Amino acid sequence: MIAIQKATLKDADQLTKIMRATFDKEKETWIKDETVVDYNIQPPGYGSLEMTRYMIEDLEYYKILLDSKVIGGIILTLTGTSFGRVDRVFILPEYQGNQFGKKAMQWIEEAFPTVAIWELETSARQINNHAFYEKVGYHTTFQTDEEYHYLKRMPVSNDLRLNYSSEFPASKEFYQINQENVVFANSNLIGFQASNCNFYQSKFRNINYRESRFSDLNFAGSIFNLTSLGGVQFKDADLGYEATPISFERCDIQGTTMDNCNLRGLTIRNSDIEGMTIDGIAIDKLVKAYKEKLSLSKT
Repeated sequence: MIAIQKATLKDADQLTKIMRATFDKEKETWIKDETVVDYNIQPPGYGSLEMTRYMIEDLEYYKILLDSKVIGGIILTLTGTSFGRVDRVFILPEYQGNQFGKKAMQWIEEAFPTVAIWELETSARQINNHAFYEKVGYHTTFQTDEEYHYLKRMPVSNDLRLNYSSEFPASKEFYQINQENVVFANSNLIGFQASNCNFYQSKFRNINYRESRFSDLNFAGSIFNLTSLGGVQFKDADLGYEATPISFERCDIQGTTMDNCNLRGLTIRNSDIEGMTIDGIAIDKLVKAYKEKLSLSKT
């Protein structure tokens, strides 16, 4: 008997192992050239426990069970209540071919009946996926040599049809409007500007912010998770009136420069500090000198 349940952080380790086994098998099947990189067949972080934890906490993550045994998972991104993205549906290789994938896709639509548009991508190499998605009602909206994009429109009332229109004039300006809980999905917002706005408890996921500018903002209590910060500059930033410290966990910030900053009380734990310097003095030498002095003081 197939059952689908919400995943919790307790499931993270098991689901990571299942996902790794599933996508490793896909690579073995569809990628013969080791130099080929296909992010649909090997999604970024698919074998990472931290990535799984992030997706359980921030996305809609479900586990697929067969007679109480976890055999796969479903990962969805919901934008509001009307737009949905099937990020991943994965089932252990030994359980594939039993229509469990079809049942999972049917469950998704039944579990979220207000979603009017579902979308997903798959590799151009995975020809079995193409037939499967078309069989469950998806159609291609575009395709390249590397990727196929699929979409499925669910029946909606006439009152809702305008919400899904792509025919919206560019270069519009809005002032003093209330757009609480508004949703933008799959939209072109190049050159978008926002000033004096309240984005309290907003969510930004899977967005290209390259070369954007953020100034005079309050990010207190915000979380930046699985974020690429290459070349980003932080200038004249503070901790706000509550002075709540910033924390970095599992971050790659090698080569970073901190100039004219207040680092009082800064703590570094369990980190690679090779090549790190303070005012031109290597940290490893400072630590070595400190330990030697500490050792001498004890003798």
